[in-house]
Amino acid sequence: MSTHDLNQRLRSVHLVDDVLAAAIVAERANGVGWDLIGEALGVDPDRAREQWAPTVTRWDADLARAAGPAQPTRTTICPTSSPAHGARPQAGGAGTAGGDMGSGLVTVSAAQPADGSASPPS
Repeated sequence: MSTHDLNQRLRSVHLVDDVLAAAIVAERANGVGWDLIGEALGVDPDRAREQWAPTVTRWDADLARAAGPAQPTRTTICPTSSPAHGARPQAGGAGTAGGDMGSGLVTVSAAQPADGSASPPS
């Protein structure tokens, strides 16, 4: 066997390992337990977890890092009461001599990952 053939076979083995890792990460993200993964691999579930949990953790961290930091979504300002919608100013409210009703606005803001997804794979 030539060095070229050996290198090609080693690249094939690494490719198969990468595909297997991707399949395990995807199954874990879909909620598949280590018992079923171990069964599919023909090993004890504890052995499957010991061997592949670090890979799953590394992929999860890489995906979270690739998604970037959480960024706030647009801020929505909603009136809490409006005369146009049937609300009446209360005694002592804004526009009267008796007091201040406040702005009557509520600010709502939510954070989500930069890619718009609700959450990274777990």
